[in-house]
Amino acid sequence: MKVKFFAPSHGLRLLEAMSTGQVPKLDATVQVIAKAGVPIWFDFFNEQIRDSKSTIYFLMIGDFRFGNRICEGMTDKDGIDKNLITPINDQFLYDKTIIYLEKIYKNNICILFWDLACSENENIKSRKYYFGSKYKHPTWNLEACENNFFHKTIKLSPLLKDGLLDALYIDKSKHPSLLGYIFLQELILKIHNMTRPTDIDIFDTYYSAKDKITKFFNELPKSKNTVIGDSTFINHTYYFRNRGIIDKSFTSNKVTLSDISEFVNSVSSDTPIVYVTDIIFDGDINGYDNRIMRLEKQLKNKNVKLIFWKAWSNEVNKSRNIGKQTDKRFLFSYYALEKLFTQVLVEMPPSDSVEAQSLVEISQDCQPTLKGMLWVYMSNCMSYNDFLLVYNKMIRNNK
Repeated sequence: MKVKFFAPSHGLRLLEAMSTGQVPKLDATVQVIAKAGVPIWFDFFNEQIRDSKSTIYFLMIGDFRFGNRICEGMTDKDGIDKNLITPINDQFLYDKTIIYLEKIYKNNICILFWDLACSENENIKSRKYYFGSKYKHPTWNLEACENNFFHKTIKLSPLLKDGLLDALYIDKSKHPSLLGYIFLQELILKIHNMTRPTDIDIFDTYYSAKDKITKFFNELPKSKNTVIGDSTFINHTYYFRNRGIIDKSFTSNKVTLSDISEFVNSVSSDTPIVYVTDIIFDGDINGYDNRIMRLEKQLKNKNVKLIFWKAWSNEVNKSRNIGKQTDKRFLFSYYALEKLFTQVLVEMPPSDSVEAQSLVEISQDCQPTLKGMLWVYMSNCMSYNDFLLVYNKMIRNNK
């Protein structure tokens, strides 16, 4: 039995994660078909669904608002125009998705309301759309959607009720975490083995994926870096920690350039510290030079390693042809910083390598993958090659 897995950008990230060795590769009989920001009723997906007994079409439903420009008669159907978010348009787009799913219901399909489940999780946590003690979105609700297509839907509502969704996604766009991708791969495997959606034990699947991640974390060294800095990287560590994607032992602190010495003096002298910064040339030569000189002064005679996360990540994205183009003059490039701070820099893979791509998400905001985040925490405790041995062992064990 073949499986065609249809998804928005989540599928693109899954393909990237598989191609860069972040997660195991799927069986050759599984095809991931993905396009960012488009609804499931879009021609890109619709034209590929057939009445076939040899293929299961696994549909990961993205945001119902994808393609909302159609409400103004526009042909551009990707993304969400915030100016067109209205109750009337929401109802129209929801109805359009439901009518489409009803149209193809007789086909060999399996439905997963991923974005809706994650959105409802966020709404419940922030107490939005509550009427008395009950949650009710004015347009779309997870249990109602799942019950509408009961026999063809993998239910996420039990995980939502038990508060288990947090660790499955990493951002406001509901992109899956490493646990989320392992979880999805387990679901795909069950569908591939012709398990009916209603027969899938969602808790068994979740804890099986969770167990694999836990075993991997147990393989990592117990000692790890204290990560500090002024980078958006630090924000992501807070987010990952608060969602249970990494545990509380992965400590991080917002520390500005001026406060490095004060922080270093406040902790034990044998504490391994990595300073992560977003210093990058932004057109202001004097300001850039001033920040570099201050950084040199702050790090002098300190046991602190350094990562220019934004500058390095921008180079990675440049090799992917995404994001803003960096200044082409060597003096203001990451490679100039690399030469200037070579004695204290954390070892990073070449920015145009597959390994580098495995450490940075496909996004313009320099979002680290879990693998990238873990390397920053482990970089004072082991070489990158040793880290890869541990990480790749997890991949082999998850096949």
